[in-house]
Order: sequence, then structure tokens, then C-alpha cells
Amino acid sequence: MGESRTWTLGEEVAHSITHGVGLLAALAGLVALVVLTAATRDPKSYKLAELGDFIAWGASPRATLALLAAARAHAFLQGRGYVVPEDVKSVAPDVLRHRVLLTYEAEAENVTSDQVVARILERVEVP
Repeated sequence: MGESRTWTLGEEVAHSITHGVGLLAALAGLVALVVLTAATRDPKSYKLAELGDFIAWGASPRATLALLAAARAHAFLQGRGYVVPEDVKSVAPDVLRHRVLLTYEAEAENVTSDQVVARILERVEVP
């Protein structure tokens, strides 16, 4: 068996470029990963101030890596060797729902993490 390891973002881009994917296509999926997870940590910076009172802890850096792994798998199942923003958006609810921790205010207003993640996916612009 081969050794398993996690690629850095730079290695992911280099791999995509050397396998015939343009630089912009390779970067777009990776930017989507970073932007979506960053929006869970600082929603006010992404024009989601209404979510600021509902998020106690946003997705961690490890969540970004989990999102990348899931998006890669989704891309593979779609017959691609590179991640595009649609791959990220497709798997984001399943990956992020338990990684976004809500406040007591969210619980009191019956706001779920699925609703928070869905709102982020609706409102945050990705390339």
C-alpha cells in the first residue's frame, strides 16, 4: 500500500495545472473552500451580520481540509481530477453542519446549523 498524506494547497494547484487544468480553474475551487470556511468564523466580514449572534465557533482549519477531501471525492465521482466551486458547495452542508457550533441565542430562536450553513452558501460569493 502506498503512503497516504494530505496535499498542501500549493501541491493541489500544481497537480491540477500539470494535468491540463488551467490555473484559474484550479484556484477557483480552492478559493471557494477558504472563503466558505472563513465566512463561518467571521460572518460580519462577509455581509452576514445577522448570523454573527448565532455562531459561537466557526469551522476550524481542519474543517477546511475535510471540505477539500470531500470536494475532491465529489469531483472524482463527477469524472474530474480537479475541484470546482460546485463540488465544494455540494458537499459543504454535510461537512460543515457539525463543525459550526451555535450560540444559545440560535437555540432559543430554533436556528439550526443546517440553516446557518445554507444561508452562508446562499449569500457568500465564490468564484
